[in-house]
Amino acid sequence: MNNKENKQGGFLRFIIVFIIAILIMKYLHITFADVFEWIKNFFQSFSK
Repeated sequence: MNNKENKQGGFLRFIIVFIIAILIMKYLHITFADVFEWIKNFFQSFSK
């Protein structure tokens, strides 16, 4: 039973972090495409 509660708590935490991230993105006028492009460039910088 305790394991199930931990999973639910983790899911709730994930949703809260996701909502906060969306609000920050909206405030800074960043789109998901911008974030995806940044992540792609970040990992490409390691391969050079």
